[in-house]
Amino acid sequence: MRKGELLALTIDDIDFKNQTLRINKTVSRGIDNTPIITTPKTKTSVRTIGLDDETCKVLKHWIIELRKQMFNLGFNIDTTENQLLFPNTQNQLLSLTKLNKWLQVVIDAYNKNHKDKLKRINVHGIRHTACSLMLESGSSIKAVQLQLGHSDTSQIMKVYWHVSQKAQLDTVNKLANFIAK
Repeated sequence: MRKGELLALTIDDIDFKNQTLRINKTVSRGIDNTPIITTPKTKTSVRTIGLDDETCKVLKHWIIELRKQMFNLGFNIDTTENQLLFPNTQNQLLSLTKLNKWLQVVIDAYNKNHKDKLKRINVHGIRHTACSLMLESGSSIKAVQLQLGHSDTSQIMKVYWHVSQKAQLDTVNKLANFIAK
């Protein structure tokens, strides 16, 4: 999902029983760059996406941790309507720039302790990577389009699908095997 869609998520947007996540709002910049909740980028950005077992497990754990952390800050989020899934320490919207800052901290910490270095990437770059991996794993372009909330598949083909070296090698091998028959 887009960064703003992630920051606008509330606990109620998650349906653990059906393993889905409803995306129906986004965080935008208001006056003086103050974060505000608005409608998503396009009509097709409003969507329900599936969640795998591991993601549901992580989200359940996060909600328990969030309750503890917010309680320690003086907030009882069990009584809060439309509780943000990722609030700031005042139980308000996070700044749109915060996620990229946190991601850079993680990358820097990893690079400090590992010989193989991670390249700098922003949160939107992870969206590109997820799209590429979904396509490489065999998901249909249409399914990926719906997951990402695009109105048509052309955007995915033009912008998001980065062909990896493995995919390129697989293509060459498929052609060689076909010709050999």
